[in-house]
Amino acid sequence: MFLLPFRFLKIYAFLLNYISVKCPIGEMIKVLAATVTAFSTILIPAIVASWLLSLTIRTHFGGVVVTPKRLLTAFAVPCIFAIRELRRKSLSLSGIVAAFYVGFVLTISNVGFITCLLVFFYTSSKLTKFRAVRKAKQDSGQEPTRNWMNVLNNGGVPTGLALLYILEVGCMDTPVNFSDPRYYTSSWLSVAILASIACACGDTWASEFGSAVGPSTSMLITSGKRVPAGTNGGVSVLGTLASMSGGAVIGVTFMITNYVARDSQSLQWSLAVLGFWSGFFGSTLDSFLGATMQYSGFDEDAKKVVGTPGPGVKHISGVNFLNNHAVNFISCFTTALLSPMLYAYLVNAMVP
Repeated sequence: MFLLPFRFLKIYAFLLNYISVKCPIGEMIKVLAATVTAFSTILIPAIVASWLLSLTIRTHFGGVVVTPKRLLTAFAVPCIFAIRELRRKSLSLSGIVAAFYVGFVLTISNVGFITCLLVFFYTSSKLTKFRAVRKAKQDSGQEPTRNWMNVLNNGGVPTGLALLYILEVGCMDTPVNFSDPRYYTSSWLSVAILASIACACGDTWASEFGSAVGPSTSMLITSGKRVPAGTNGGVSVLGTLASMSGGAVIGVTFMITNYVARDSQSLQWSLAVLGFWSGFFGSTLDSFLGATMQYSGFDEDAKKVVGTPGPGVKHISGVNFLNNHAVNFISCFTTALLSPMLYAYLVNAMVP
């Protein structure tokens, strides 16, 4: 514990060096002064108050007290992510606030949750910028700067489940073991959170990678007819493989993180299989909802797919009932509900 301040000094020095690449010395001094002021007047009292509150609550219920180190980490991780996204202009101000809230809840609840979310956001941001010019020609719905709705439609479900995890289990890293009554609740919530993030990652990989390197047309999931790339509900072989890969990456991430954090004896490969399935199922459900509940049309003037009817727009599929945010949320929520039951059945089937 006595080494903790030195670790955070190293982190802060890294952040200053990271910012100084594009900031003049005058701006650096302003950043330093503002950070010291904010840390001394806001963050330290907030951390102490949160720790005292957690001490009271968890002692009353007989749970594990949240350590100051865990609280500091829960504040530091979202801050680092926020600085990175501000520099890259990937998130708006509202998106930064929402991302900080999501990051804090997931970090303080279980280290595996935030690791999965960071992998999802990092890989998705890379894929979003991959061949962005080609994707912009196909679909007018691209948003270069994401706001709070973009953050919460993918991070809202795991954040809500993580809050339940904190209330029911506490702020700790627990094993995934449905056969042990002590860990049944924590296992159910952990698997649901893993599945929701894998669903979001799989769907994002499918749409971004499929539209970037796939053919100019895709197949509508409900009818099988060929439609322009970027159509809601359009699927392709490359997109389907990408959704499975994205989900599997999240599953492997949680598996490795849980193995390291818990110092387990063996890797739980069933978690990787669950991530693989969640990415595929979530992306498929997203495509089905997109083909039926979202409007897709082709703008003859702009020569691209649009999501709202209008003059010169030829209808392709769906009705104008849901938007992308609602479809993503429903897909993540449904996948999170079904996955714990599937995982428990899968593990029981694998045990001789």
